[in-house]
Parts: sequence; structure tokens; C-alpha cells
Amino acid sequence: MTFLTEAASQAGAHIVDRSVVLELVFEEIERMVADAIKDQSCLSTAACAEKILRTYPGCGLSERELGDQIMMFAASAGVAVEFGRHASQAASAARGGSRMASTPQPVRIA
Repeated sequence: MTFLTEAASQAGAHIVDRSVVLELVFEEIERMVADAIKDQSCLSTAACAEKILRTYPGCGLSERELGDQIMMFAASAGVAVEFGRHASQAASAARGGSRMASTPQPVRIA
């Protein structure tokens, strides 16, 4: 046992490899896409990204990066994708920094 792992175990901390966390994130995205296929529903990139960030806050991906990954998984499966405004974009728009439409529109990518 190295000094770092010994110190962490003594402190009660859990050291988790980032690749394991990312694998869990991608499995969650695949599950969300599978659910959308099963329900024949549209997938909201912003809502899915926010849910993943609440579940895996230290995953190392931004909301925008997660949205891009969700869109790619959904598009490859033929699922309709709703491109919503990310929280950071909404905050920017509230300050007058963006002129994006306030209502997200579903888009079918085939």
C-alpha cells in the first residue's frame, strides 16, 4: 500500500479512477437513450446532462460536453433530441449575453 492510499483509507476517503466514473457516465447515457427508444420519446440533452451531473458531480465533464455526448449517442440510435439551453447559457442570456430562443425545439436526427 502506498502512502497516498494508506492516508486516504485512514481518512475514510475513497479514491476512484476517473475512467471508472466516465464508464458509469456513458452507461447512464446509454440507459437514457434506451429508455427514450422504449418510450418513443424525445431526449432532452440539458435535462439528461443536469441529471448526470447531480449523480456524478466529479465526472470531469461540463454540462456542454455531456450534452454533446448525449446528442451523439441519441443520434446514432435515431432518437429525437431536444437541444435545450444549458444552465450556463441560461444565466448568460439572463444577463443579456445571448439571443437564443427561450423554448427548446425538438429535432429529429436520422
